[in-house]
Amino acid sequence: MSQDHLKDTVNKKIDNDVTLTPISQLTDECLHQLFLYIPVPDRIRIERVCKQWQRASKKSWEYVEKLVITSPRDRNRSIIEGVKEFVSLRTLNLTIIRSVLSRCGKYIKDFALEEFHEPFEMNTLLIISNYCHNIENIDIMELEIPLQKGLNELLICNENIKACTVVQCDEEIDRCIKYLDPHKLEQLVLIFANGYFSPYNLNEFLKYASALKYLKLREYFVDANTIELIGNLQSLQDLWLISLEPDELTIQESFVHIGNLKNLRTLSLNGKGVTDELLKQVVNNSRKLKSLSLSGCQNVTHEGIESIATLPQLKSLNISNLSSLNNKSLNNLRTLEFFRCSGCKSFSDKGIVSLIRNSPNLIEIYILYCGVANEKEVFNAAAGAVEMRNNGTVLKLVVHGCKNYNNYEDFLPYVQIITYDNDHENL
Repeated sequence: MSQDHLKDTVNKKIDNDVTLTPISQLTDECLHQLFLYIPVPDRIRIERVCKQWQRASKKSWEYVEKLVITSPRDRNRSIIEGVKEFVSLRTLNLTIIRSVLSRCGKYIKDFALEEFHEPFEMNTLLIISNYCHNIENIDIMELEIPLQKGLNELLICNENIKACTVVQCDEEIDRCIKYLDPHKLEQLVLIFANGYFSPYNLNEFLKYASALKYLKLREYFVDANTIELIGNLQSLQDLWLISLEPDELTIQESFVHIGNLKNLRTLSLNGKGVTDELLKQVVNNSRKLKSLSLSGCQNVTHEGIESIATLPQLKSLNISNLSSLNNKSLNNLRTLEFFRCSGCKSFSDKGIVSLIRNSPNLIEIYILYCGVANEKEVFNAAAGAVEMRNNGTVLKLVVHGCKNYNNYEDFLPYVQIITYDNDHENL
C-alpha cells in the first residue's frame, strides 16, 4: 500500500469516527472547563454572549487561587495575563482591578503585591481588602511609599494567613506585623527593610508565635531580645538569620539561644555571634538537622566543624569563606550530599579528594577559589571515587569559570564539571 493511499485511508477513518459538536450544544461543565484556558480579558467579555456562557465563565473563576498585582512600567498601560488558577495584573487601573477581583477575589489563597515602578494608591489595597478574605499566603515586595493603613486592612480581613513574605519595603511595614495571627502563621520572611527602626512589633509577634515553622530574616533590624525570642520557638524547623549585622556585643552574645532549638531541619547563620560553642549546642539539641550554612562565620574553627560531623542526618553543608579551617576539618564529613567550601584557601587537593572518597552520597561540591593546585588531578580522583560507588550517581564539581578546562569527557559519566563566573562571596 502506497504512503498516499495509506494517508487517504487514515483520513477517511478519522472523518468517519470524529463527530464535531457545535459549541452551543456543550454543557455548562464542558464550557467552564474550556473557559479555564481563555485569557482573562476574554473570560470577562464572553459573559456578554449568552446566559449559559455567563454561568460557565462565573464557574471558571472558582479555580483561580493565585493573584499577582504589579505596578506597570507605564501607568497608562495595563497588562492582564493568566489562565486557569493564576492571574497576573500589571496595572494601576482600579476599574480593572475591581472587575477581576469581583469575580475571583473570594477564591484567592496566594496573593502577591509587587511595586517595581509606579507607586500604588491607598485605594488599591482597600479594593483588594474588600474582595479578598481567604488569603493564606501573602507576598509584599518593594513598596516605596508607606501604605500602612491599607496593609493593615488587608491583614485584618484575612484571618487565616499561614505564610507572609515582605521584601525591601518601607520601615513602617514592621507595624503591620502585629496584625498577623501568631497562633496561625507558619512561615515569615522579612528581607531588607529600608531604614533602622525598633523591632518592637516583630518581638511582640515572636512572643506568641506558637505555629511558626519557617523564619527567614535577612538584612533586617533586630536586637538581642529578637534572637532570644527566636531561641524559644520550639516549633521552628527552618531558620535563616543572614546579614543582620549584629555589631553590638549583646546581639552577638544572644546567638547562644539559637542552640536551644530542638526541631531544626535547616539552619543558616552568619556573623560574629556564631562560634564553636554555639555549634556544639546546636549539635546536641538539633539532631534532626539536615542542612547547615555557616558562610562567612569567621569565629568557627576546626573544633566546630568536628562537632558538626556527628550530626546523623546532615545532607547539606556550606562553610564558604571560613579562614580558620584545614584539611583535617574535612575528615569526618561522611553523610553529605551537597557541600560548599568556596573561598577556603586552606583546603588543598588532598583534602578535597579525601572528602569525596569518604562521602559516598556526595552529588554536588563547590570548590571555587579554594587552595586546590591541580584541579584536573582532583577531577580524575573524583571520577575514580564515583565509579567505585557502583550506584549510578554523578558528582557535580563547580569550579571557577575563567580557566580553560580541556577534555571534560575524560571524566564522564562520573563527574560533571560546571564553571561559575560570579563572585565567590555569594556562594
